[in-house]
Amino acid sequence: MRRLKLYSDTSVLGGLFDIENINRVNTAKSLISAVRNNNYEGFVSFLTIEEISKVPQEIMNQLKDVIKDAQLQVVAEGEDCLELANTYIKGGAIPLKYRNDARHIAICVYHDIDFIVSWKYKSLEWIHKIREEDYKKTKDLSRKELIEKTNHAAAAIVSDM
Repeated sequence: MRRLKLYSDTSVLGGLFDIENINRVNTAKSLISAVRNNNYEGFVSFLTIEEISKVPQEIMNQLKDVIKDAQLQVVAEGEDCLELANTYIKGGAIPLKYRNDARHIAICVYHDIDFIVSWKYKSLEWIHKIREEDYKKTKDLSRKELIEKTNHAAAAIVSDM
C-alpha cells in the first residue's frame, strides 16, 4: 500500500521549539516520529530550508538535523511551481502578502504531495476542491498538463468566490 505523502511547512518544524505551546511541540514531534517510522513519506522544500535559515543558528542547526534524521525528502521549486503560485495570487485565492504560502502550496501540487501539514492556510478550501474534483482526471497527466489544468480549475473556482 502506498504511503501518504506529507509536506511539513516551516510552521510545523518551528513548532518543535514552541516554548509557549506544549501541544504544538508534541504534535510536531508525533508527526516527525510517524515519518521516521515510515508511516508516511515526509517532504520539505528548498523554500522551507530558505525560511529556516532565517532563525537563530542553534535552532537552524537543530531543524536541519531533524530534517536529516527523519529522512524528510527535500523537493525543488522550479519555474512551473512559481508560475502556479503566481496564478493563485493573481487569481485572488491567496493574498500577495502570503506569497510564500502560495509557493508551498504550488510545490505540493507540482510534486503530487497528498497533504500539507501546517498551522496556517485557514481559508484555502478551494485547493481541496481542485484535488477532489480533478484527481481521477489528472492522475495520468504530465506535470505540465497538470499545472495547466490546475491553473484553469483555480481560476474557475476563484471567479465563483
